[in-house]
Amino acid sequence: MPRLVPRVGACLDNQSFSGNGDAVQHTTGGLLVWRKADNWTAFTDGYRTWVNGPYGLQQRLNTERFGWEQRPTPTAAQLQTWIESWNDLSNWDSIGSTDWAPQHGSLRTIQQSAGLLSKRRWDATHDLAVTCTVQARPAAGSTSTSFWAGLTLSTPDTTQNLYAEIEEIGTYPPGADASSGIQSSDTFIGGSQDKVLMPYRPWDVHTLQLAWHPSTGMFEYWVDGVLRQSINNNSIDGALAVELVVTSVLPATPNDGSNAEAAYGPVTVQGMPA
Repeated sequence: MPRLVPRVGACLDNQSFSGNGDAVQHTTGGLLVWRKADNWTAFTDGYRTWVNGPYGLQQRLNTERFGWEQRPTPTAAQLQTWIESWNDLSNWDSIGSTDWAPQHGSLRTIQQSAGLLSKRRWDATHDLAVTCTVQARPAAGSTSTSFWAGLTLSTPDTTQNLYAEIEEIGTYPPGADASSGIQSSDTFIGGSQDKVLMPYRPWDVHTLQLAWHPSTGMFEYWVDGVLRQSINNNSIDGALAVELVVTSVLPATPNDGSNAEAAYGPVTVQGMPA
C-alpha cells in the first residue's frame, strides 16, 4: 500500500488488532487498516480512504462506500474515524501545563502533573474506541522513579473526576502504596475493578486501546492488540472526551522535584461525534 499511495508515509508502530479483530498500523500520513469482516485493505488520512479491492486501488471519502464493499450496520455507518497526527495542538486544551511538544507525528512532554483534553466530543450512546502508542519513564534529573502516562476517556468536565483510563505507571504514587505496570482505572464505578494488567518496563512502547460499549455498559482495556480486561456495570450519559494524563505525583502534592516523561504516537478515535 505505501508504494501505491505515497501519502501513507513511514510506519510509526507495529501492526496491532482492535477489539473487532481489524488490524491497524499508524503511519506519518494516517492509518493502515485491514478489516476482518470482508478482508478489506485500505489506508485513511482521516478524511479520504484508499481501498485495495477487486477493481484495484480506488479512492473515496470516509463517509462513502463502493458498491462491492460490505455494507455496515446503520449504527456503524454513522461512526467516524478521527486521527490526531500531532502537527499542532489546535484540537486540544491544556490542563495544568502547556509544556506539550508535537514533533514529527508524535507528542513529547515532561510534566509533574498535567493533562491534555481533546476539544472533540463523542456520543457515549454509541461504541467508542481510542488507540495510541504510549511510552513513559522518570524524566532526567527527577527526584523519584515515579511516573504515570495515561490514555483516557473522560467526561468533558474534568472536575467531576469521572473517567476510564489505561496507563503505564512506575512506582506510583510515591510511597508505600506504589505500584508498577500497565494498569486499568475506572472511576465511573469507583475504581473497584482497577488492577495491574501486565508488567511495564520504563520507555517500552506499547499500543494501548480503550473501548466503550454502551449496549453492555462495558469498558475494554487492550494492550498490543490483546484484550486484558473488561469492566462492566458502567452507566454514562452525554458525551466523552479523550484526555492524555502525565504525572509523577498525586495532584494535591506540592512540588517535590520529580517529573515524568512521556511520548504519544498518533491518536485514533472511532465513534459518533456528539
